[in-house]
Amino acid sequence: MIALIKYVISVILTILGKSHRSRSITNFYLLNLAFADLLRSIICIPSTLLGELTHCWLLGAAMCKIVAFLQRELGNVEVVLYG
Repeated sequence: MIALIKYVISVILTILGKSHRSRSITNFYLLNLAFADLLRSIICIPSTLLGELTHCWLLGAAMCKIVAFLQRELGNVEVVLYG
């Protein structure tokens, strides 16, 4: 739910970003943070939930490596952006 709210905020900032006044560092920061949270909620949460519910990995070897990489890197992005 929080990721959805952040995504809506990022869309609003993108629309407002067409004017020169709203192109601030803070707006770009919030946009990047919302995008990272959106990717995490779309890619990482459903795959983890599926694995926990079935107790096995159903998405194949390639997707296992992709999801593991994205979970690690999106976590790093959020730590860097929040820190």
